[in-house]
Amino acid sequence: MSVLSDADILQAQNGAELEIIDFDVQCLRSSSYLLRLHDRLLVRDSAPVVIDSRSTDTASLFSEVTIPAEGYVLEPGKLYLASSVERLRLGHNLCADMGLLSCYARIGLNLNFGSNFVAATFGMGIASRLTLEIINLSHDRIRIYPGVKFCHLRFHQQLSPSSSPYSGIYAAGEQTLPTNFNLKPAR
Repeated sequence: MSVLSDADILQAQNGAELEIIDFDVQCLRSSSYLLRLHDRLLVRDSAPVVIDSRSTDTASLFSEVTIPAEGYVLEPGKLYLASSVERLRLGHNLCADMGLLSCYARIGLNLNFGSNFVAATFGMGIASRLTLEIINLSHDRIRIYPGVKFCHLRFHQQLSPSSSPYSGIYAAGEQTLPTNFNLKPAR
């Protein structure tokens, strides 16, 4: 696999292999595209519960807020689900991964814990926003703002095209979705 450069991303954009809706050339970096933070945020604000990885729908554990122009404060230790402003469609030859901008990592934010991979053919049916799982690991309250550049999206050219399409339940178009183990139980 090889990583796409800024020139490669520009060339691929709006082609068979890559579409970034709400693309902004100011978000291009030498080997990535910077995803911006949408203004909708799901906040995990319920008391601790037992989550059964075969049957629990976690939607009731979150409340939705709109990040105002003056920002929203992320509390220490709390889980948040956000979305990218951009909607993404990948073809059979590209996959991607996300990585938090270092300025946020250096103050204690963590992004996507390990679920930072975006499979080839993601968004093929409908270009979809990417879900960002955010936790504030610091002792400080951190204010975030809608529309800011938040994380890198790095594209990889696969050695061969994917033979099976992405069929994940989280390629939902516009919505940020919490985990629903009724739809996708642990096996």
